[in-house]
Amino acid sequence: MKFSLNAFLTGCCIVILLIIIGGTAVFFTSGANRRHSGYQYSSVPQEFRLPPQAENGSGYVELGNIRAITLPEQNADNTITQGIPLVVNPWLSYQAQDTELYEEIITKKRPIAAAVAGYFSSLTYDEFRSLSEQQIKQELLARINQTLVLGSIDAIYFDTLIFFE
Repeated sequence: MKFSLNAFLTGCCIVILLIIIGGTAVFFTSGANRRHSGYQYSSVPQEFRLPPQAENGSGYVELGNIRAITLPEQNADNTITQGIPLVVNPWLSYQAQDTELYEEIITKKRPIAAAVAGYFSSLTYDEFRSLSEQQIKQELLARINQTLVLGSIDAIYFDTLIFFE
């Protein structure tokens, strides 16, 4: 029997092709592809003590750090005190199964960030100090939900909120 390199290579190609087809069939029939569906936010550090809804994929945490400056204040002696710079890193909570809202939030990331910055730029530092955290969150929630059409976010949380006095 004569050894043929072409026959050997053809046989190797057929074996590799069968392995690829078999592996693909096993992957799609086993349901392994469904285990990785959904949005996972495992990169959120645990020290922020996020509520459970963020851990199960119903929180949008990718707005990043938003910088703003509060309104300047006019003092009693008619002098003006400059606005206070701040950095805020918000994340938005929504229903986990609402993929349409998630996609809308992604496409409207900049207008949402602008709404957050605009809110913090609309009040003086003393006005912020007079508001409770809950009032600030409710007003921000209303502003953000005005930009959304396909749904609304449930809550807003802050990973970071720093005023540079």
